[in-house]
Amino acid sequence: MNPVQDVVSQIVGKRVWGARPGHGSFLTLEFGTQVKKRPFPSGEWHLWIYCCAWKLSKNNTLVCHSESKNCTQIACNALDDKEFLSLSFEPESGASAFQFSEKFLLLTWPYDESEQWMLYMPNSQVLTYAHDGRYSLGSGEESHKVWDNMPQ
Repeated sequence: MNPVQDVVSQIVGKRVWGARPGHGSFLTLEFGTQVKKRPFPSGEWHLWIYCCAWKLSKNNTLVCHSESKNCTQIACNALDDKEFLSLSFEPESGASAFQFSEKFLLLTWPYDESEQWMLYMPNSQVLTYAHDGRYSLGSGEESHKVWDNMPQ
């Protein structure tokens, strides 16, 4: 296994809860036990989808995308209480694919040179996925990020 899949494997089988829209098309999804209550409930695992384009489909049918009206609320409602199944990457394009139960698929891809998403872990580490298909696994502080190529 590689370091990224080692992290991802720890949330496989966990259900999304507390899914909520953020600013613009940002999404936040909680996994695991609730650990914080303010300003919003937060899980042991916290996924923040931001600074990327995304689309949510079910059974290969588009549910919504990051540019559609009410997109974030529709996506949050659809993903709440779904089981996380897997995460795959296309480092060449910078795309990633989050697979959930009931055949929901959340695809992300870069729209600029920003980081696309961050997965906050119970040990205070953060897995960050960038526009160029590279990742960082560490404290999450910008000055401490070390970028590595995605393992094959």
